[in-house]
This record gives sequence, structure tokens and C-alpha cells, in this order.
Amino acid sequence: MASRTAGALVAGAASAMSVGGLLAATSAWSVSLSPAADLLVYVSDRDGWPRLVTCDLNGESERTLDTGADPVQEARFSHDGAWIAFTTAPGGSPRTQCWAVRPDGTGLHALSHSPSSATYLGPWTHQPSVVALAHTTDPPHGVAELVDVHDGSRRTIAEGGQPIVLDVDQSLQRALVRRGPRGARTLWLVDLAAGRERELRVGEEPGDSDLGRLSPDGSVAYLRSNAGRELYALFALPLAGGAPRLLAERADAELEQLILSSDGHLAALLWNRAGQSECELLDLRSGASRQLLLPEPYAHGGSFSQDARWLAMTLEGPTHPRAVHVVDTASGTWRRVTAQPLHWTQPTTTPQLVKLRGEDGLELTGWLYRAPPEATPAAAVIHLHGGPEAQERPGYNPLFQALVQRGISVLAPNVRGSSGFGKTFVDADNRELRWGAIADVAACARYLFDEGLASPSTLGCAGRSYGGYLTLASLVFNPQLFAAGLDVCGMSDLATFYRDTEPWIAEAAFPKYGHPVHDAETLRRLSPIHYFEKLRAPVLVVHGENDSNVPLGEALQVMTVAEARGAQAELLLFRDEGHELQQRKNREVFVTRSVDFLEERLRGKRSPPLLAPDDPPPFRVREGQATSPFLLTCDHAGRVIPPSLGTLGLPDAELTRHIAWDIGAASLAERLSVKLGAFLILQTYSRLVIDCNRPLDAKSSVAELSEATVIPGNQGITAEEVERRASAIFRPYHARLERELVRRHRSGTPTIYVAVHSFTPRYLNVDRPMHVGVLYGKDSRFASQVLARLQADGRWVVGDNEPYSVSEATDYGVIHHAERRGIPYVELEIRQDLIAESAGQNEWAELLAHILVDSART
Repeated sequence: MASRTAGALVAGAASAMSVGGLLAATSAWSVSLSPAADLLVYVSDRDGWPRLVTCDLNGESERTLDTGADPVQEARFSHDGAWIAFTTAPGGSPRTQCWAVRPDGTGLHALSHSPSSATYLGPWTHQPSVVALAHTTDPPHGVAELVDVHDGSRRTIAEGGQPIVLDVDQSLQRALVRRGPRGARTLWLVDLAAGRERELRVGEEPGDSDLGRLSPDGSVAYLRSNAGRELYALFALPLAGGAPRLLAERADAELEQLILSSDGHLAALLWNRAGQSECELLDLRSGASRQLLLPEPYAHGGSFSQDARWLAMTLEGPTHPRAVHVVDTASGTWRRVTAQPLHWTQPTTTPQLVKLRGEDGLELTGWLYRAPPEATPAAAVIHLHGGPEAQERPGYNPLFQALVQRGISVLAPNVRGSSGFGKTFVDADNRELRWGAIADVAACARYLFDEGLASPSTLGCAGRSYGGYLTLASLVFNPQLFAAGLDVCGMSDLATFYRDTEPWIAEAAFPKYGHPVHDAETLRRLSPIHYFEKLRAPVLVVHGENDSNVPLGEALQVMTVAEARGAQAELLLFRDEGHELQQRKNREVFVTRSVDFLEERLRGKRSPPLLAPDDPPPFRVREGQATSPFLLTCDHAGRVIPPSLGTLGLPDAELTRHIAWDIGAASLAERLSVKLGAFLILQTYSRLVIDCNRPLDAKSSVAELSEATVIPGNQGITAEEVERRASAIFRPYHARLERELVRRHRSGTPTIYVAVHSFTPRYLNVDRPMHVGVLYGKDSRFASQVLARLQADGRWVVGDNEPYSVSEATDYGVIHHAERRGIPYVELEIRQDLIAESAGQNEWAELLAHILVDSART
């Protein structure tokens, strides 16, 4: 059916199938130890979204701190243990905000001063109550400052180059600041007393210096750099003068993180060896080091207690979600502090690290999650990480595990441009070299073909962020290799990405993607959106509406161009998320829908399409005037039954009744649209097929009984059949509505949502005296104006939430699209005998147009 199958599953909708207990897992991360080691603070999503939690080292005396509804990202104890500073992501957006709160939950207050910029949390200083922050600016030069959480006083310490504070010495005389774009960062020493700065270098060779700490007395800077070498190493630079000294370097791994004890004597070094974490404890006085064995293969950093006896870290593995662990640094004995709920089902698949060659002979690696050998046909998905300079690691991924459970293998490769394999490898996809990364994906496909794990008809390509871009690029530049695509918040046009993303994100991306002006032609050639005529595979497009990193427009233009090119695309839009899915309920919808989508297309586990190529599309649109505030919908405009369903077992006479459609509503809505210059969308198919004004989990979504009429074709309907109808009709209709609402929001066009329906003069042998009903839910702002004017007219019996009332359980359109967005709306019900003929339709269109316009003025 090509573009007619394009649709949307919106956040909060019920999923047709479950992925079992995999998604019951909770995660805990960003752990920080209090100085006395009597308390831990960390971030946990056990309540459904990321919140601050404190507990003791045994995981007891847990307390969730009430910091509001915004998801928490990271947290840090102050040096005296009196405060916790933390970062939130409002609505999931990258415009992060910083806050402070007491460990007992009191004293909550904001540290950021602008919701339109991002604030980054730096270290606490040794002066009680003073913390370092950095703020983005537009133009993107940035400001770093010290903030007193007691009195709110601020002191700017660095400006320009997007400064991020990495450390401040005990006496507040020196600060270590990072500047620069991705892959070309530099470290600077700021003399806080004199206001002078100097760059800290470990040599004259080019490289990236991006992490560091100061010794407590400010005499030495410990720097991570790859200047003059392939892999990151640790250097000590005496700040009073002298040459930098190489402290730690490995030929088989690169330094990933540096955790320094409060006295500056002990460092925990996290090394990245082919994606797996290894930990080394280094005595900075003697130079002696020893390995600290990790209970899981992937570590995310942590913090020491003040006496360095305890080290808290976040660890995870392919069969264990992120959890807080604490180790006794003397004995090396670990304990897991956070636990999983009893209803979590632990997966059993452990990936294998495999090696393959790119088309130019470059060695690539990837983590292969093998499906059971008895699964036929052999099917697989290539999943591409973001960045591009991120890295696929052996962490907990419920999507991968769920796909394996469905008989689909997953190869998660590190194509060129990935970090962890040296400077040459990470730079190997910069600008015009990106063609090499696209070729690497094709090499991964051929590896899976050679291994007998997939064929072109059973191979999918998936990825998020940059991986979403690389997925779209692979689907259009190598369409013969793939049968399905999953694009999660990916860029579709690098030019519009640069235009619409946050300015500080754009500037940081220049070295990797290219400059939007100087490299414009390269960016155009590399942008998948210009090649959609080559797209063969159906694509599920997933995006968060609050994403300003890769803005929503990247997904919407995929849908628009796919529809124009006759390609198959489906939109899964999350209104309350940004670049990451923070809420567990949304992650469950995402994983469930993604697994179902890929299984249907790769393993043939799908029903025949509901609509044939020559069937009518599920909706039609009258665009209207782009500046009109009115958006009209007619959810029950049509009464068509798809030929694949016959007549649902009903005689033709039943299909002309109100049970099949809202008689007269479509013609009235079209006339009203002309008078208002309004956008109008009309649904084509009968509500007996699927009701586009009912939640998918409502019993009346596919009615088995309508009024007193049994619907034979809907008796005992399965979840799979409901999903087939939703995919063909419900989702495309609401996806088009979503696109229009997002367009209006992005263009600043005000919106008044008007749903047009009709009702019968008599229902179940009861007369309905009203001529018109004005319906609304919790928000009656606009509806009350319409109601008052209709009543004042004097000619009509006007129902106030009659003959129906609006609720989340029984209504979808105005609740989901308008009320949850805070858009003024009204649902109008006109008695069908008044609008069955053209004269009545004209009369009511004239009346309602005047009333709606007058109501909008107030």
C-alpha cells in the first residue's frame, strides 16, 4: 500500500504484544558517595522515570527525593555532604537544568538561570556550598561560573569555546577547564585570582585532550590525551613548570575515565579494551598499581569515599541492567547495592565479540547476539550506535534480547568513526570519509549473509541518533541489502539538522560532519532524504517531540517524502520525550512496537495487508490556509469497508446507518473548512472497522456490538487483527494529524481544535431533544464560549456535554491531540437529521463558522 501504511503509534497507547519481563528491569546510575561513606545518592528509574534516591552502603534506608517531574540525569554530593547537586532534562530535552537539594530532601532550589540554554554540572569545590556550572549561550561561546548554593551568588571564571569546568583546587586558586568541539578539545588552566588562562599541553603533536583533574593543592594536573599517540593515556603535568610525565598507557586499551580520591593519592583508571571495561587502582605517590576486577563488563565511573576505602561505581552487563556497586578498595570485595524487581525476567543471551573486514580491508568489530539455531527463516538486524564517536558496548539492551527471543540475531558493530579503537579509527569517517562508514554497514550485511544468519529478505538495519542517520543512508544507498529499517531520532538531512539543532550542538559537530556552509555540497550528497526514490524497505521512524538535539523535523520530513515517493513509513512519536526515552512506559512501547515491526517484516510473522493498492487511502485532507487557527477533524466521515473484510457480515442497509458513520458530518465539515480557511482531515473507513475516536485499548475500539446490532465480522477479534486494522487506518490518520499539529507548533501558528460529529435523534428507543451538543473534557475554555453563544442564539436546544460526554476512557481525538497539549478545543455533535441534506449542511456551516470565529476572539 506504499505511503498509505504510514502511521503513528503515540505515547501511552496500548501495545498489542508484550516483550515479557525484560522491560520490568530498573536501572540505577550516576552514583556519588557522601564523604563519610554513610550515604549514597544515585539516579533510578524504579518509579517509572529517573529520580534521585539515597541509601546506605548496604542498600537499606532508601529514600526517594521529591525533585519534581523532570527526569534526573546525574547527581553529586558536596565535599561536606551537606548538599546534592543534580541535573534534570525538562521534558527529556537537551536543555539540561541544575538544582541543589539537601540529602533529607529539603532546600530544593534551581541553580540554572535560563530554561532556554543548557546548564552542565561541574565539580563541587572544597569551599562549602560552592559548585561549578557551565551554561551554553547563543551565539555558542558559553560561560563557566562558580555558584554558591546558599546565597545564589555567581562568579564567572571562563568564557568562550564552550567551557566546561573539570576541577577546582582546594584553595579556589586554580580551575581546570575544557574547551572545543568533539575530537579537538583542549584543556586550560585558569588562574582564578589573576583571571589569566593558559592551555595545558602534553606535547606539540596534535590530539584531543578532554578529561582531567587537579591535585588538591593545585600543583599537578592529571590529563587524558591522545596527543602524539593512537590511544588515550594519562599524563601528569607539573603546573609550576616542568615536562609532562606519562603515568599510564596501554597498547591494548585506551583510558576512558579517571576517578581521583579526595586527598589526591589514589586514582581509579577505567580502561576500554575492545568495549569491555577494566579498572586499575594507581597510587599517585609511589606509582604502584593493581588491577581491580569488575563483576560486570561495562563500567560508567563513580566516586571515592573521603578516606578512599570505598569506591562506588555503576556497572552493567548484557544480562544485568545498570546497578550501583560498592567495592572495598583494600580487599577488592564488591557488593551490589541496588536490586531488580521480582517480576523482572533475566535474559540469558551473552554476545560474542566478532571481527570482520570493511570493503577496504579495515578491521571492524561487533557484538553478535545469536538467535537460537532452530529459528527459521534465519533473520538478523544490524544495530548502529550514535555519536558517531560512541561505541557499542556489552551492556543491557532489552531490544536486542527481545529480538533474540523472537528468533532474530543482532549484530551491533563498531563501524569506522567509533571510539575506543584509536585516533585514526575515530577520525576515519569525518566529513566526506563518511562514505566509508556507509560501506562498513554493507560489509556487516555481507558478513551476516556469509555466516548464514540472514539474507537480503530477512535483514533489517536499525540505529538511534547518528545510528538512525546511518540506517537511513544504508537503506537508500544499499537498498538491495535490507528488508526493513528502524530509524530512532536520526538525521535525514544534514543541512536541516544544522539549521534546527541547538547552536552549541551544531558547532561541536563541525569536525565530524562538516561545516554547513563550507561543506554544504558534501552534506547534501550524504543526506538520505535526497535519495528516497531508492528506498525499498519499510521504515519505522521513532522520535521524541521535545528533541532539540536531532529535532523532530528530521522525522517529519522522512514521513512527508516517503509519502510523496510511495515508500512505506510508520511514525512512533513520543510527546513527552526528547533525544532519549527517559520513561519506562515509553521504552516498553518502543521496544514492543519495534520488535513486532521487525519480526513481521523479517520473519514473515504478519497478516496479509488490510488495504489493497487500489483501496481508498485511510484519510483525505483539505489543507486550508496555513495561518488559519482552526484545525477541523471528522473521525467518522466515511463508511467504507475494506474489500478484504467483506461487509463484516452485515447487510448493506446496516452500513448506511449511524452505526457505520456520522451521517452528514463530512459534508458539514468540508463546508465549515471552506468558510474558516481551516485545515480539515476526514477519515475514510467505517468506525465498524476501527473507531478512530477511541483509544486502542478501549473495548469499543473495534465494536462487537453497536447499539443493538451485532457485528459478525468483529466477534472474537484477536489482538493481531486489531493491530492490522490500527496499522492500516488508525495510525495513518492520527500520524497526519500529529504532523499538522507539530507544523503549527514549529511555525508559531495558533491552533483551535474542532472535532465534527453527528448523532441520532433517537437512541435505544429514547428521544434526544437537543439539536446540537457541545462536548469537552477537563479543559472547557473554548467549549464554554461556543456553548454560551449557541444557547444565546435561542433557536436551539443545546446539550452541555450531551448527548455524550468526553473522557480518556472513551475518547481519543480531542483528549490525545488537544487536551494533553493544552490546545483549546471543542467537540461538536449535530443531530444528523439537521445536516443530512445540503441545505441543512450549509445553514449549520454558516452558523458554526460565525460562532467559532466569535468564540476565538475571546
